[in-house]
Amino acid sequence: MHISDSKKTIATIGAGISGLSATAYAAQAGNEVHVYEKHPQRGRRARQFATENGYVFDMGPSWYWLPDIIDNFFLDFGHKASDFYDLTSLSPQFEMVFEDGLLTGPECTSPNR
Repeated sequence: MHISDSKKTIATIGAGISGLSATAYAAQAGNEVHVYEKHPQRGRRARQFATENGYVFDMGPSWYWLPDIIDNFFLDFGHKASDFYDLTSLSPQFEMVFEDGLLTGPECTSPNR
């Protein structure tokens, strides 16, 4: 047996989107994987922050970039992204409010995203 054919024990540092996807592929390949994250929630930027007053803030990501990569990730595991969440097209895609005015993001150009 080649060393590359044997089961490995792998440590993933960080439970953000990249760390979790790398962990999923390593586990799918038959490896034992341990994930270490310093925050109490997984997801890094894809998590929420809730205040004691009940306000909830998304910590990001602000945009849904490269949907084909995300769709292909789910397909690699026998699923579709839509099996886990629904996307809602927003137009404008975002707004940021500053003391001296409002900055509006680009208009949505695709009815499917």
